[in-house]
Amino acid sequence: MTETAGRRALVFDLLEAYCARKGYRLTAGDGHGHAGMVESPSGKRWFFKGTRFDLNTLGAAEIATDKAYAAAFLKAAGLAVPEGCLVFAQDIRKDSQLPQDLLDFAEQHGFPLYVKPNCGREGRDVVRVDTLHALQDTLNALAERNDQLLVQPEIRGQELRIIVLDGNVLCAIERHPPQITGDGHRSIAEIIDADPRLDAADPRLGLELSQQGLTPEKIPAAGQRVTLLPVVNLSAGGTARLVTGT
Repeated sequence: MTETAGRRALVFDLLEAYCARKGYRLTAGDGHGHAGMVESPSGKRWFFKGTRFDLNTLGAAEIATDKAYAAAFLKAAGLAVPEGCLVFAQDIRKDSQLPQDLLDFAEQHGFPLYVKPNCGREGRDVVRVDTLHALQDTLNALAERNDQLLVQPEIRGQELRIIVLDGNVLCAIERHPPQITGDGHRSIAEIIDADPRLDAADPRLGLELSQQGLTPEKIPAAGQRVTLLPVVNLSAGGTARLVTGT
């Protein structure tokens, strides 16, 4: 199942099925279900916008937004989390050399590494780098618009978004990064331009393609799949399907 322009939000579809089972009333704030309200039979109300719900306390929500803090608390609770190295933008801006703890981290884990804003969402500014030079350039660029950056190693495997409410798993969603499929005639740039889900101006496209030995002018073979970005967010052109119960 994918979320595309002109149809209701995936989250709203999931909520609609859940509310129907529980006898709750679901009210949409617009025709696409990007915002709305859930009301219980007793009259208690919960509001939401996108994937943001008023189900958690402000403190918990603030920690969840901070990737480094969230990982620390999850690790303390006994959950497996990726290692990370927190980098302060002011240290990048004032020194031409990368911090020694980051260099040690890169040597320990190797490449590729992921660089991302420590506080961010929807996959914005998440970059995959495969060399020390690319790491330096990416940190310099992201430090101009983010106060803290988090560097983490690549973790391969199935990407799942699990939605939990009151300790119950509501659904599992398998997510995939934005990709194109070659037809043997058009270039990568032409295929991207023809897909309204994709942003041809995203500066990460060139880096991601170059790390695969490709350029926007390359004509992929018919059936060849090319990954465009190192994120799986729907807002970045990724795709998703429900895998609950499979």
